[in-house]
Amino acid sequence: MKLITNCKHCQKEIRVKSMSNDRPELAKEMGNEFTLNCEHCLRKDRYSANEVKAKESKSIKIFSLLVFLIGTGFLACFFRDFVFISESPKFLFYVCATLTVPAVFYGLLTKQDRDKVRDFNRYWS
Repeated sequence: MKLITNCKHCQKEIRVKSMSNDRPELAKEMGNEFTLNCEHCLRKDRYSANEVKAKESKSIKIFSLLVFLIGTGFLACFFRDFVFISESPKFLFYVCATLTVPAVFYGLLTKQDRDKVRDFNRYWS
């Protein structure tokens, strides 16, 4: 999850450097009002914790996708004798396991980030 607000002058996104999980925590950490610098128009302005919103992190999505791809590849190598020999009676089980286990990890990682974003954006101080 990344915390952002929009510049009051140029309307570009400004990243708020904080690891807060909700607005009260952000207000405790940075104060009810804090100063941010816009990297685009180079202006300083004051923002309140209520002007900050959370957004899903692209790095979590990329990491989750890598976990899925690497996990699928690893399990395909581990089960290669069973997956690629269709005479095996457990063929379907091994194919499902090869895809399901990494998919579950992918889903858990992205869901956790979505839940954090939803929780931050739901709470208004």
